[in-house]
Amino acid sequence: MGKQKNLISKLLAFYRLEEFQVAYYQAQLSSSEGEYFRRAFSRMVDIENSHAQYFSRKLNQMGIPTPKITGSLFTLAGSILGESVELTGSLNACKLGVALEKHALKEYRKFIIEAVDYPELYNTLWQFYLDEEFHTLWMEDYLQKTNKK
Repeated sequence: MGKQKNLISKLLAFYRLEEFQVAYYQAQLSSSEGEYFRRAFSRMVDIENSHAQYFSRKLNQMGIPTPKITGSLFTLAGSILGESVELTGSLNACKLGVALEKHALKEYRKFIIEAVDYPELYNTLWQFYLDEEFHTLWMEDYLQKTNKK
């Protein structure tokens, strides 16, 4: 029973992490400075949202209702990040985005190791890990290109 409880705990944590990323990237869309940046962040919203939906489905399959994260704390976190980045521009949006993605990558590495006994989950976590890595690389590249101007 402890193994299933740990799995549920991890699925809940990753659902919350992905929903937070969705809210953060969505907040950047309204303050974006150009079409390239907007399109990239829009794509990241779509991808992170699909990750959150996956974790939601897994929880529901286990009889665990998906937490409602539209509460004030989550909304506040997304709006605070959005406002602070809106004031400082896309460079800081990417800097914070890289930090979020690196945190996600660290957590995904741990979860992948723990999920080895769940082949479908294991394979999906690898796919999501790569998505997070691509987001990190895009933002780091954007920062590098923008800093050269």
